[in-house]
Amino acid sequence: MDFDKEHYYKIPEKVSFDFAQKRLLCIVKREQYGEQPQATLAAISKAIKLTFEEDVAVVILEKDQKISLGEALVKFDVVIYFGVNPEHTGLNIDAKLYRIFSMESVQLLIAHNLMDIAGDKNKKLYLWKCLQMLFEM
Repeated sequence: MDFDKEHYYKIPEKVSFDFAQKRLLCIVKREQYGEQPQATLAAISKAIKLTFEEDVAVVILEKDQKISLGEALVKFDVVIYFGVNPEHTGLNIDAKLYRIFSMESVQLLIAHNLMDIAGDKNKKLYLWKCLQMLFEM
């Protein structure tokens, strides 16, 4: 029996985040984020009167990656999980799709991934209604 090969475990690297003060944090999966989803996110930002480059931060998770955002969450007014389970960012909350969840000074929203939203009028409508409440429009 080769002990070293049978009991070798990869320890995940610690990922740290040093966000500047922004209003919106969007969390997406790498396989669901590209040119078209980024354009969708930029259009969403414009619709809620935010500047994508200045007001929005995007965290892109690799496949099966789990991170801990910890205290970084409170730097934002709103955090939207696009197709990502909040557990992948260290949050164990009972939040449902398109239901606003408040935690300390931040409001959280779980939505479908951006590609699904772009292609479905009902999903766009659910997201838009939540955005109106989150950004007091």
